[in-house]
Amino acid sequence: MNGRTDERPGVAIAVVLGGVLAVMAAGAVALIVAAAMAVTAASESATPELPACVNEDGSGGPMPCVWDAEKRGNGEGQSVIVYSDGIVSIGEDD
Repeated sequence: MNGRTDERPGVAIAVVLGGVLAVMAAGAVALIVAAAMAVTAASESATPELPACVNEDGSGGPMPCVWDAEKRGNGEGQSVIVYSDGIVSIGEDD
C-alpha cells in the first residue's frame, strides 16, 4: 500500500458525477415545469374577456360580446361570440 485510504479513485469520481447528474436532472425537470406553468398562465391572460351580450343575437350591444348559453337565458342552446358583422359559434348545441 502507498498510504492512501482509497485504492479506487474511479468509484469516488463516479459517485460525485452521479450526484452532480442527479442535481442537474432535478433542475432540468423544475425548469420544464416552471416553463409549462408560465406558458399556461400567459395563454390564459392573453385571452381578453369579452363583455356579456344583452341579448342572444347581440342586439343591445356591446360589440363584440359573448352569449354564454349555460349562464344566460334558459340555460340551453349554443354559446356564441357576436361581432358586428356576424356570429361565431363557440359551443355545442345542448
